[in-house]
Amino acid sequence: MWAALYDHQQRARDLGGVDVAERMRQRVKALVRLGHCDDRYLGKLGKKKNTPRDTTEIWVKGTTEGAFGEAIPLRGLPQLEAARLRLWVITRVGRVEKFNVRLEGSALPTPRPWLVSVELDEGRMGSGACGHALTHCHVGPDHDATPEVRVPCPAMAPWDALDWVLTLVVPDWEPLPWPADNPGDMEAAILGPLRDTMPPDVQSARRAWLARWTPAR
Repeated sequence: MWAALYDHQQRARDLGGVDVAERMRQRVKALVRLGHCDDRYLGKLGKKKNTPRDTTEIWVKGTTEGAFGEAIPLRGLPQLEAARLRLWVITRVGRVEKFNVRLEGSALPTPRPWLVSVELDEGRMGSGACGHALTHCHVGPDHDATPEVRVPCPAMAPWDALDWVLTLVVPDWEPLPWPADNPGDMEAAILGPLRDTMPPDVQSARRAWLARWTPAR
């Protein structure tokens, strides 16, 4: 299992010509349309200047950026307040070298520290492919809490990791909703939630998902 997961995660680094910055920006744009994010962050999310040759670093530019760029404040989330989203990706010659998609804040109704951080490491770290899978998710009150919970993840592109993180806190943010039991209601069930708000690639994936579940005529 762990060898197969490692191999799959390595193969998934190939971008196949996809513009990572644009895919990430489309998701932030959807958050803006839903009222969860200030639109000024669309102009802040982009490619960092003065990076090494053949390397692209995608981050959120700001005055307090730190190593991973500035955090994007999110608002109006029913179960998370003071939410902060960090997006950071490094690609090199059409390949994802590493990324970090991190969301943290105070979980409600009883405010308590909460964090998820999906990460792809550049190389091998930790004791091995089981204890420190290349793509993994930190879960806990903060990134450094012990015992450290490092959940192995399937191979994910950075924008897929962002979709998964958003499903945890944004109502109806689900790239592939389950179909309805009644075939006549499948289109509404799959395409309906946030139909005109989700990013274009998610809308295309939903249409393909609908075709998979629609009975042949």
